[in-house]
Amino acid sequence: MESLATGFKFILRGIAFLFYFPVHLFVSLLRFVWKRVLAPPLARTWRHIVVPATVFIENYVLSPLWRYALLYPARWIYVELLAPFLRFMWDRVLVPFLIFLWAGIVFPVFYFIVHYVLKFVWIVVLAPLYRHVLIPVLLFSEKAAKWLFRGITWLWMHAVYLPARRVGTRLLLPPIRWVHTELIVPVICWFRVLFT
Repeated sequence: MESLATGFKFILRGIAFLFYFPVHLFVSLLRFVWKRVLAPPLARTWRHIVVPATVFIENYVLSPLWRYALLYPARWIYVELLAPFLRFMWDRVLVPFLIFLWAGIVFPVFYFIVHYVLKFVWIVVLAPLYRHVLIPVLLFSEKAAKWLFRGITWLWMHAVYLPARRVGTRLLLPPIRWVHTELIVPVICWFRVLFT
């Protein structure tokens, strides 16, 4: 039995070596080519050509173009034209219009139409409905739900859980224990001996 296990172990090691060695060789060659052949010239090119060129373009082409073509004209337009116009529109047009709109239209409509209608609906319809219908229905529903939950739990315990537990402990557990102790544990021990 032990010689069979040793032979089986060497066969598995040989198969693993056949699959692992070509991949390891290929990765090692790629690592060598990258570190020794490609990385030094690319790093030198990046440090001495690409980075200074991008810094030069950013400092002497893009930044002045952004400043003199877009930023300064936009700031001048905002400070000299747009801000005074917006301030005038806010102070002389929009604030008086909003005050008139709120004091003359929105507040009277809201107060006299919406407020009184909602107050009437609350006093005449919703408060009595809440007091005389909803509270008794909720109390009865709570009692009925408690009784229903008690019945469902009793039915679950006596019709499903206890018979299932009895079937599991008397019919299913002894064969499962036998399979575990007689079949699974010896096979695991054999594999442990095989791979040590």
